[in-house]
Amino acid sequence: MSPAYDPFGRPVENRSSAAPSSSGDVDPAGGAPAGGPPRRQAGFAVVTAVVVVVAIGGLLLLMLASGGQDPSDRPSAGSDTQRHDSGSGSSSADGDDEAARDPDGEPALSGDADDEQTSSPLHPSAMGPAIARLRAELRPGDRIETLRIWPDRLTADVTRGRNQPLRELTLRDGDVEKSSAQRTSSRPSFPPSAVDPAAPRRLIAAALRGLASGSRPDVQYVALSVGFHADHSPEWTVYLNDVPNDDARWQGDVRGRHVVRGSDGAPAPPPGRRGRPTTPVGARGSSLIRRDRLRRVIAAVADVARPGERVMRVVVRPTRAEVTTRRGYRERTYAVNGAIGVALNRAGETSAHGGLRFSQVIGAGPERALATIGRRTESDARRRVDYVILSAGDPRMLANRTAWNVYLAGGNPRNRFWRSSLDGRQVGRPGDPGAP
Repeated sequence: MSPAYDPFGRPVENRSSAAPSSSGDVDPAGGAPAGGPPRRQAGFAVVTAVVVVVAIGGLLLLMLASGGQDPSDRPSAGSDTQRHDSGSGSSSADGDDEAARDPDGEPALSGDADDEQTSSPLHPSAMGPAIARLRAELRPGDRIETLRIWPDRLTADVTRGRNQPLRELTLRDGDVEKSSAQRTSSRPSFPPSAVDPAAPRRLIAAALRGLASGSRPDVQYVALSVGFHADHSPEWTVYLNDVPNDDARWQGDVRGRHVVRGSDGAPAPPPGRRGRPTTPVGARGSSLIRRDRLRRVIAAVADVARPGERVMRVVVRPTRAEVTTRRGYRERTYAVNGAIGVALNRAGETSAHGGLRFSQVIGAGPERALATIGRRTESDARRRVDYVILSAGDPRMLANRTAWNVYLAGGNPRNRFWRSSLDGRQVGRPGDPGAP
């Protein structure tokens, strides 16, 4: 009887009761018998082997693709686990501390609070490509006077400079519409490189944090423009619908940070906090006249000032401040908003001398002086203060000394204007004995 073979051509025991033949017809090397299996059996063995190898390889690939997890253990589409994983670990494209959602998990950008259309230029995923498409349409040397981003379109007033013809570019649904305006540019403009695609997201997220609980606004549009002084830095503004008029406009710097309410300059809550901010009054609340806030104002300007600049004048109101510096015969004025955002306001020439180092400005001076004024006038001077001005003395004039000028609102006119020393310890009305 011929021996039986497995699919790989190896001899196997005969399943019959008879023992296998030991006639010596098996290959000494352990292979198939000398005569070999029939051709049909050999072909069947090869095909079977290929099928088994392919099946094993496919199973291994499937296990690798699923991360070693059995398909029956993976969450189905739309399950809670899948939604959680897809929403975790997200971050902004530019590495900013605020992601596409604000810290409380609400959408930071949307044309409408209920709108989930990602094609809107206001949506984080669409804003970057929209800005890139706009830049691609500009010619070398083009500048932007005003950029507006609406829920359904993006528009830009483009010029070559002040008093030059304007043309308008509109980007809608991926198409670009061009038109020539029948007017010339009357405002300062900015280069396309100043447009930060992530800035509107930051701005709107901050504005939403500053609304009353239960508000459901939608974004009318956001705009980037420069003030009427050529040295101004561009600023972003967002306009909201379905909110009180006082909450309808919010402004931030060119990066969309340091956001304040446009109606009164109150700073928006920081990330992680929420609620409508209270309007700063006098030296209370978030007023910049308070010692801790004034110190931050001076430090923020020092961070952006050029080496060697000296402080000549500081004007501080509850919601804004201006710091004027000089270096040689060049003068610069920095504007600081209620959120301690600093922007260059204007630059020019000066013949002034002297000035203070930033470290010499004592932020506690005004508040300390107000405490003394309050005791002398028997009034709440911290609430009544309207603004304070620091004037650096001119070393060429002995009578022109460095002092804080304190202006109060209301009350007896004779008690509205006071002067104090730099540290606020020496206080008096102008002309009084012992007044600075």
